[in-house]
Amino acid sequence: MVLSASLQCWNHYMPPLAQPLQDHRSLSILSFYLASFAALTIKILLNIYRRFQICKTQLYWYHSYGPQFTIFITLSILSIVTTWYYMFAFFAHSYRSWEAGQSPTQQALIEVAPLLAKWEMWLRDSKLFREAWGSVFATPARTWWSGQIFLWTIGWSLFLGVMGRRYNILNVWMYMLLGQIVAISFAQNLFLVTVLVSGPSITPARKLTWMPPALLELAPVVISGLGAAATPFVANTPSRKASSI
Repeated sequence: MVLSASLQCWNHYMPPLAQPLQDHRSLSILSFYLASFAALTIKILLNIYRRFQICKTQLYWYHSYGPQFTIFITLSILSIVTTWYYMFAFFAHSYRSWEAGQSPTQQALIEVAPLLAKWEMWLRDSKLFREAWGSVFATPARTWWSGQIFLWTIGWSLFLGVMGRRYNILNVWMYMLLGQIVAISFAQNLFLVTVLVSGPSITPARKLTWMPPALLELAPVVISGLGAAATPFVANTPSRKASSI
């Protein structure tokens, strides 16, 4: 009887290694997230490196922008190190909480499971995104600071568009996407580094002679602002409370 119960528990919590890859979809999602972060960061750094190779041959650039370049590179490193330190600390806390919530029999089976199987079970049973946002809005102070970051991001999106055209920086959407999936501080410092190694565009900016292009740029900003402003009013709705139970 005990052996039968243990086997049933194993079948529920320990996906066999012979199972197809789709049984490890939670781990695949996390891997895709990490790969997206790496791809965006490498693409941006390569763009910075190519432009820096041109700037370093200009003596006046070192005197004028060398210190700022060093400062923002340092801030970029500090931003990503700090972000990943707390992110992995959150992952570890979530894993420990998940493991502690299992029965003694399940904990014994988890102990002998392969490492990837442990991670898959944890990711499958946990709601990391919901847990993270629950931590962000756990106190009024955290909620307030999160709102300030949302509003700052809205303004920063306009800054990206304006400076991207002024300094001929292509694919500015990569900086915004990187900021959303990792940290705004990291993406912002990388963008400022890109600006420093980019000369102003020599192509004169065309003046808008009709309204739709301006409205197309303004519409997402207005929608984002309305969403950020509405967050405090819908945070404690019945549907929100029901989903957190």
